[in-house]
Amino acid sequence: MSICKYSKESGQSEEKEWIYDPNRREYPLSLGERAMFIEQMMNPDSVAYNFNLLMEVKGIDTEKLISAISHIMNLHEAFRSYYTWKDGEPVRILTDKVPEIFVTEAESVKAAKDVINAEIAPFDLGDIPVRVKMFRIPQEG
Repeated sequence: MSICKYSKESGQSEEKEWIYDPNRREYPLSLGERAMFIEQMMNPDSVAYNFNLLMEVKGIDTEKLISAISHIMNLHEAFRSYYTWKDGEPVRILTDKVPEIFVTEAESVKAAKDVINAEIAPFDLGDIPVRVKMFRIPQEG
């Protein structure tokens, strides 16, 4: 497997070979990650890369749902990575930290939406960029 890296000295792209290492914790940024990182550095209050999702799920065991979400987040590096600088370059650091899932109550779906909209805030890229909040909403009728 290879990755392409832009050489500052020559102004050309050069290919670098690397082998997957399951113990590796530091990676160069992809173009998408670099764009997100630069946007956040230039506009610290930006929520341009935030993705808010509200799903209404009825009749499910909350603990099983939390377990499934945690399992998915543990499988995908993007949910367990943060960004920092090393030797003047931004890098992605993979951690074993899995985002905490907060469970709270809301009186209705609209109330949950209102909470989500009120809490929209930029991410600290020095921490894992995922926030999960689950609302328990009483069943109507």
